[in-house]
Amino acid sequence: MTIRQRKGFSLIELMIAIVVMAVVLAGTMNFFMGQSRTFRKATTDMVLLQNARFATDLLNEHFRSVGANLTVGQPAVIYADKNTFAFNADYATNVAGDIDAIYYEPKAPTSETQSLLQAQAFTIPNSAPALSYPAADYIQAGVPSPAETITFWSGGGGGGGGGGGGGLRNAMCESARIFLTVSAAPDVSAAPGAVAALSVASTTLAT
Repeated sequence: MTIRQRKGFSLIELMIAIVVMAVVLAGTMNFFMGQSRTFRKATTDMVLLQNARFATDLLNEHFRSVGANLTVGQPAVIYADKNTFAFNADYATNVAGDIDAIYYEPKAPTSETQSLLQAQAFTIPNSAPALSYPAADYIQAGVPSPAETITFWSGGGGGGGGGGGGGLRNAMCESARIFLTVSAAPDVSAAPGAVAALSVASTTLAT
């Protein structure tokens, strides 16, 4: 009984097959890497767009409240330029049935629903020349004005806290680079999607 001899691949044929396979694999890897980069870029652009929408809605909501329920002599707009906007508004109350405030938060401490006192003065971020606010106490019926001080600013500038003004807190919408300072507001907790939720007098505006 004879054994049939089977002819195998030559070394040259193996080398050609390996080279062809390497070229195909390289092209496939480049294709998938390009698709991955495109997907990551599209995801990043979507996140930036969502953050910009959130920031725009937030600004619109706050700007509508400018000058709400002020005490006599208390300015509606404190400071405004291309990078900073500071104003007073009755944003939150802990008094049931108070129709002048925008939000009702029954658990908010009274200090978080009133204006800053002169002893709590802070420097308006990015203001030039530096502006310290408030320069006076705004009192209504023997108590501080119900209109809180709210400041938006962009960029890296920051304001200094005033004596006894430990209630000042900062919040950042990271991608939009918009910052918020609210008189006697609580701490801010991070929200999903790298967007910080802005907390004002215990009322959280979440994405």
